[in-house]
Amino acid sequence: TFGISLPRTSIDMSNAVYEIPKHEAKEGDLIFFRTNRRHKRINHVGIVIGADGDGLKFIHASIKKGVIVSSTAEGYYSRTYAKVGRVKNADI
Repeated sequence: TFGISLPRTSIDMSNAVYEIPKHEAKEGDLIFFRTNRRHKRINHVGIVIGADGDGLKFIHASIKKGVIVSSTAEGYYSRTYAKVGRVKNADI
């Protein structure tokens, strides 16, 4: 619809965005996490859907629960948060 393509993997997606401060994130930005303790690279991505107090609400796919909404205010996502970014050349 918007003519924007992204790589398949979360690590490659993280290289296709420009990083922005967490407080400047808006709906549609991508949020990245490092959830694997052994490998410190980005391995999970979600889409920001809004603010949640001091955190960000995002939608993402969970292996156990399917597609869910979570928040960086939750301990797990607060600890594993890596960065938030906006897709390069995307004026949506």
